[in-house]
This record gives sequence, C-alpha cells and structure tokens, in this order.
Amino acid sequence: TITGQTPDELGLTGVYDSASSTMNKLDNQWEGVTLSMHYTLNNGITLSSITHLESFDHGRPNDWDAVGGAYQDIYYHTDISAFSQELRVSYNTENMRFFGGINIAKEELDEHSWIIGTEGIIPLGFGHTKVDQKYKQDVDAYAIFGRVDYALTNKLDLVTELRFTKEEKSFAGQTYLLDPPGNTDPDYAFLLVDATQPNASFDDVSGKVTLNYQHSKDLLTYASFSRGFKSGGFAGGNEGAEKYDSETINGYEVGIKSDLLDQRLRFNAAVFYYDYNNLQGSARVPAEGGVTLDRFQNIGDAEVYGFDAEITYLLRDNWLVQAMLGHAEGEITNSQATQLSPLTGEEFSLQGKELNYKPDFSASLVVRHDFAFDNGYGGFAQLIYDWRSAQNFTYIGNRAEQTVFSEGAYGVVNAQVGISKLSSDWQFSVFVKNLTNTEYRTNARADD
Repeated sequence: TITGQTPDELGLTGVYDSASSTMNKLDNQWEGVTLSMHYTLNNGITLSSITHLESFDHGRPNDWDAVGGAYQDIYYHTDISAFSQELRVSYNTENMRFFGGINIAKEELDEHSWIIGTEGIIPLGFGHTKVDQKYKQDVDAYAIFGRVDYALTNKLDLVTELRFTKEEKSFAGQTYLLDPPGNTDPDYAFLLVDATQPNASFDDVSGKVTLNYQHSKDLLTYASFSRGFKSGGFAGGNEGAEKYDSETINGYEVGIKSDLLDQRLRFNAAVFYYDYNNLQGSARVPAEGGVTLDRFQNIGDAEVYGFDAEITYLLRDNWLVQAMLGHAEGEITNSQATQLSPLTGEEFSLQGKELNYKPDFSASLVVRHDFAFDNGYGGFAQLIYDWRSAQNFTYIGNRAEQTVFSEGAYGVVNAQVGISKLSSDWQFSVFVKNLTNTEYRTNARADD
C-alpha cells in the first residue's frame, strides 16, 4: 500500500478483503446496429450497401492507493461513437471476378477522468484536492478499394487488390486543478496543461498481388506480395500527446496447398518475410529541444521471418489428426529509441531487441473422432494440445528483466464434445479449456 501498512495492520484477513475507499469496478455498455442491403441486376452486377452505427460507454472507478484514505482515487468515464457507410459493386465473368467500393467512417472519443487526493502528493504538490483531465479525439476516414481475380491461363490466376485510405484526426486535451483548500467558487478551475494538437492527416496505399498456379486438382502453389499500414495518430492522455506517424509493412510469402493419398492427407506450408517501417510502440525517443519523452510513438524498423506448416490426415472415415507447426524470428533492425529498465533504472537501446509477445515456435495437435447413431443423430469428441515456446512481454535489457518479464514454454490441453442432428443445422457442444490446469502468464508489467 502507499502508506506501507501490512494487511494485518489494515485488518485484512482474506484474499478478497480490501481497504479501498471506493468500489473498484467496471461499468460498460455497448450498442451496435448494422444494415446490409444487396441488389442483383439482370446483367449479373450486384450492388451492396452496409451501414453501421456503434456506441460504447465506459465507466471505471479505481482506488489506486489501496487504503481507506484518498491518496489517489481515479474515476474514468469514456464515450465512443462510430459510424461507417460502405457501398460495393461486384461482377463476375467466365475468367474474371471484380469487387470494389468506397467507404466513409467517422469516430468520436470523449474521455473525462478525475483524480481525487485529499492526502499525499496531490494536495502537497498542487495545493488542490482534485485533478480534472479531459480529452477528445475525432477521426474522419475515407477509402476506395478494389479487387480483381483474373485467369491468365487455365492453370495460372492473378489476384490483385488495391486500397487508398485517407484519415483526418484531431486531438484536444486539457488538465485542470480543482478544489483548493478554502475555495467557495463552484466554477473555479485552474488550467494546468493544454495538450491540444494541430490536426493531422494520414494517407497510404495498401494492397496485394498474388499468383496462384494450379498444377493439378490436388496441388496449388502461390507467391504473393502485400503492403499494409496502420494509421498514425495521437498517443492520448495529456502528457506527450504529439502525433506519431503511420506504420507500414511489406509482406512476402510463397506456399503450397495440396491434397494427397486420395485426398485423405492435406499438407499446406508457407514461408514468409515481413518488413516493418516506422514500427509503433512505447519507448523513449528524443523530442524537440533535447527533451526525452517516454510514450507511445514510432520506435524504428523491424523484420519478421519464418514458416507455417499444417498436416491433416484422415486415419479412418471417423478419425482425424491435425498437426500444425509455426516458427518466427523477429527483431528491431533500426532504432534510436531506448527504454529504462524498471528493475535497475539503466537505459538501453532497442535496436537488435527481440519483438514482444512472439514465441519462436508454436505448435498444436488435434485428435478428433466423429460418430453417428442409428436414430439420425451424430456427434464428435476432440482433444487439442496447444504449445508455444518462451516469449517476452517487453523489450529485455538485462538478465534480471528476462526472469521477470518473460514466460517460459508451456502447453494447454482443451477438450470438446458435441452432438447434432444429421438432417438439421443445429449442434450442441460442451468444452473444457486448460483441462490439465496449466498455470502461465499472458502479460507482465512494471507500474511506477
């Protein structure tokens, strides 16, 4: 606790007891509606319209100090609304398929939070008992896209996809100090920080080119190049809200898809290489005026390469085995960003560091048995073993961090049993996740 008191001193006897002065909880409400309309003309052209509205309200009171006194009680409230409209057209001929359209989207985010502290650093440092933080982000996005599948020969197909996206984003945020001792003005508010930023615009072209070669009805090979991007924006909050740029990725992949042994054995495999530019993440990057900011921003370039393989074998008509193996290597190849070790305080460069949340190897094994009853019902039972090697939860700067912020290899067993009526579309199933009760971490972080 912030006061250094032990659980016994606070009168806490059970693992669910709390000395918090506020109720820590979530209060979320989500609503959405989608309208899809499709109309086919006599010449085979299909027109489509997809309209979507969505809203999300988020409330969350937190007692960060974990004691009865109000050292740092925070109340968050967020309203998010989104609208999108997409118009599509599709047309098929004997050797060509076309699909294209336009999309417009708008999103608004309003966040308001109050930090209350009648004791400790807030009244001592600012002479006020409440900090009021608010910010608003607006996004207007426009896109035009298309895809063409064209048969160059009876065995060779060309698939092309192209999309142009433009986004306009705005950010306005302020921090106010409220309730100084002895204040009697209900409208009093002292502006501490105005983090409003100039509007930003981001646009890019993404797409994909793929060649598919059908050697036979049971063997296909392919090669593809793709380009994608993740839009830039503002980090949010009221500290270090300056914009960050878009992240782009160029992907290269070659692979094979095959059905063998009279289609009882399926083997698919691919090798890939991904080249990231302006990778987005949290780190320390020098800003204007020699100031170093620790926030979400562009941290450099990175690469990922590896392979995926899958084998599915029908042992008998009612027994199936599937095995999958994946391998990926990935690191930051060019970066001026650094991080501070939360354990030692030392600063280290991110260049050459392994990417987060990326096990070098992952694998799974599925065994499934299907069965049928004499009364027209059937069912299945299957076991799934999912395994992954060690992974890091943050960029690792020293051996001590490796122990705390990495998770070793682990495997999880899942089971599922289902029943259905063979002449109908319904199915009922029950499942158990983590059948062997394996304990593992999915994240680890250091909060100051």
